[in-house]
Amino acid sequence: MKAYDHYVRLARYYLEIGKEEDARETALQWRLRSPMIDEVHVEWGRLCEDLGMTKPAMDSYARALKINPTHEGALFKLAQLLHEAGYHGRSVHYLKKLLRKKPSDTEAKKLLYMNYEKPGLKRKTE
Repeated sequence: MKAYDHYVRLARYYLEIGKEEDARETALQWRLRSPMIDEVHVEWGRLCEDLGMTKPAMDSYARALKINPTHEGALFKLAQLLHEAGYHGRSVHYLKKLLRKKPSDTEAKKLLYMNYEKPGLKRKTE
């Protein structure tokens, strides 16, 4: 993990030693105050996922994308969480952005296919 924010490291440490509630509290208190560095927000997203905090994780990945709209990890993780939450159209949006940047990403292609299998979503021919 290459975190630039010591609060990310602190929250991760709490989680590793079994103090999940302290990790959760640290994440909720400091996540939004982090510097404008995409990797810091991606790390917050990963930590929030590890804590089962889906909404803050999605928000952290979205913040990373505001800083760096082509961050591959943030694009995929946000798309994955949106898919899991049932927001298939929004998931497709981020997957298409990722695949424009990295057409060979097999995991993104699989997730895109899974999104298109959902009722109500029609694949546009390109």
